[in-house]
Amino acid sequence: MMRRGGTAVDELQRLLLELRRFTRARDWERYHDPKNLAMAVASEAGELCDVLRWVDNAEADRFARDPRHQARIAEEAADVGLLLLMLCDRAGIDLLEAMRAKLRRNREKYPAERWRGKAWEDQAAPGAPAEKPAGRDAPAREADETAGGAKTEARKPARSAAEDSTLAGIDAGPGGWVVARADAGLGRVTFACLERLDELFREAAEGRLTAAIDLPIGLPENGGRRCDIEARRWLGAPRAASVFPPPCRAALAAEGFGAACTANRKACGRGVTRQMFELFPRLRHVDAWITPALQAHVREAHPEVTFAVLSGGSGLRFPKTTAAGRKERLELLRPFLGPLDLLDARRALGREAARLDDLLDAAACLVTALRVRQGRAVVLPDGPAERDARGLRMEIVA
Repeated sequence: MMRRGGTAVDELQRLLLELRRFTRARDWERYHDPKNLAMAVASEAGELCDVLRWVDNAEADRFARDPRHQARIAEEAADVGLLLLMLCDRAGIDLLEAMRAKLRRNREKYPAERWRGKAWEDQAAPGAPAEKPAGRDAPAREADETAGGAKTEARKPARSAAEDSTLAGIDAGPGGWVVARADAGLGRVTFACLERLDELFREAAEGRLTAAIDLPIGLPENGGRRCDIEARRWLGAPRAASVFPPPCRAALAAEGFGAACTANRKACGRGVTRQMFELFPRLRHVDAWITPALQAHVREAHPEVTFAVLSGGSGLRFPKTTAAGRKERLELLRPFLGPLDLLDARRALGREAARLDDLLDAAACLVTALRVRQGRAVVLPDGPAERDARGLRMEIVA
């Protein structure tokens, strides 16, 4: 990988050999394909950003040199560096030569006589890149193409230290709302079963929480939602069947299953499944709280779509209710959340409170919340958002 002589190159080569021995001794090489390594680099880079995310720019230098914070910065930077080195080794890339070549291109692209003293945001600088227009909602975002033709959310501007201090993934379980929570660094994941989400919504409204919930937000007046259609297309058979059509808003206001079916058939041309009708109280609870502004912090997710995105853009092989399906999904969550003991978590909550797949779905939504926070979430549908009669965006993030 490193072909040039010199002390730095030799040291990097020795480090790479140590890394190879370390991973081989633990039989980890099978997990270190380029995609998983790239995802791990992105995750660790996000943790590095979180160390300094809430620090005022004027205080950043002093903060970073403080021994109390220096150790964590070094820890996170080392994670990024080691993973990046492994990624380049796996892909056959000479990292030092790639960086030298990049520096040469940057010298040509940004000559000192034109760029000296100019900030990236300085639009008066000759030849400075044009500012990209803000997206269609707040916080602002821009659409990038992904492998699946969906768009991804651009990184959001840094918020104040009080904002979005925690993350939550929410799923509807038999005993209430199953919630997976963690701090911004995903240092420790905890599970809870809540009767209501009022307190979580208050935290989100105050900017102290980013959450992803496996429940429809934004209900159509008639027909279906494009986000559901695109989600099924992403998943393919048989996982596409996990994306249930939400009720029309008129059906949600109806009393009783028969009346709801009649109202939905009149508005949307189809009835309501019994499974969806059982979720009506949950839908009403969320709909009573959610506003277009709150959608900046509480987003609709679908765990199977998240797993599809994490696996490269297609539905998974095994159902989530099987041991093979749980293993398949836990492997995808491991780079973000580490090892999860779902059996232990279920025992702590009580067997009647949550199923294993409810915990798994909540954990997937937690990763989705992290991706939203980092501005990396895939957004369905591609293109302008549909809005319902209340102005809520009808979209799924993953």
